[in-house]
Amino acid sequence: MLAVRQQYRVHQAVQLRPPEVKAPGLLVLVHELPVGLQVQITALNFGKDPIDELVPLEHARIGEVVNLLTDQTEGTLNETGDLRVRLEGHEGKAYLIRAR
Repeated sequence: MLAVRQQYRVHQAVQLRPPEVKAPGLLVLVHELPVGLQVQITALNFGKDPIDELVPLEHARIGEVVNLLTDQTEGTLNETGDLRVRLEGHEGKAYLIRAR
C-alpha cells in the first residue's frame, strides 16, 4: 500500500468532494493526482455486508478502472461518470481511472 501511495504520489493529490453514496457503510474518496497521473479513488466498506453500488463521479472522465493494489483492470468508468463499486464486508480498494 505504501509503495502504491509513493508511486502515484497520492500524498500530493488534491482531495475532491466525496460523492454521495447509498450504502450506509460505504465511504468513497476522490483524489486528483499530480499532473499526468489521472484520478484516484479510494472505496472503503466499513459495514459487514457486501456492497454493489454505482457511485457518481463528477470529476472523472470515461476510462479504464484499474485496481492499484493488483494492477488489474476492473472495468470502465461509464459515459455518465458512474463507477461500479463492489466490496465485501470490511473491504477497501484503491482505483485509478485511466482516462481515454
